Amino acid sequence: HGHRDDSQSPQYYLIPYDVYVEAFKSSALRAEDFADAINALKPQRLFVVLDCCHSGGMGVKGISTFRQSAGPTYLFIPGVKSISSNECAKGLEVLTHGSGRAMLSSSLGDQVSYLRRDGAMSIFTYHRIEALTGHAQPETGTKEVLVSDVMSYVCRTVPESAKTDWKELQEPDYQVSGNFPVALLLGGKGISKELVA
Repeated sequence: HGHRDDSQSPQYYLIPYDVYVEAFKSSALRAEDFADAINALKPQRLFVVLDCCHSGGMGVKGISTFRQSAGPTYLFIPGVKSISSNECAKGLEVLTHGSGRAMLSSSLGDQVSYLRRDGAMSIFTYHRIEALTGHAQPETGTKEVLVSDVMSYVCRTVPESAKTDWKELQEPDYQVSGNFPVALLLGGKGISKELVA
């Protein structure tokens, strides 16, 4: 959950499951502390997604591209000492391309993030899953989903769903530098438009 405290200038917090209401400020995670931790990370690719109320106010700034060498893909496959790029689950190598940092928030700092009418998940998560599974596929088709595909898709669909379901405004917010793949479609084989519909 996200919380906005307007008692002074707006202060934002991430609310963990074990927050103490009596000691709220010492048991919640201050947005500034979260942002500092994210900004300290220096990977070649970073995609931070916040699905909580007021997430656009969490203040993760300093989006810039980092160009560091990435480790070989086999380092992430347990029990394997080395794999040549030809042997490596073929499509996984695609996920090592590109560089950049991206921050995607489910709502602006002064907005609430809504659940779907069926209560199964949030509107934002539903549309993010759609984007990652091919609904954000460009006209020409592709074998991977880029971070920019996810961002543009949720920014178009979430406000429409929030308005339809709740007659409320929910606008995702994002910052991005660079573009990189974040998911493979059918293991990198890609899917046709007929399957997405």
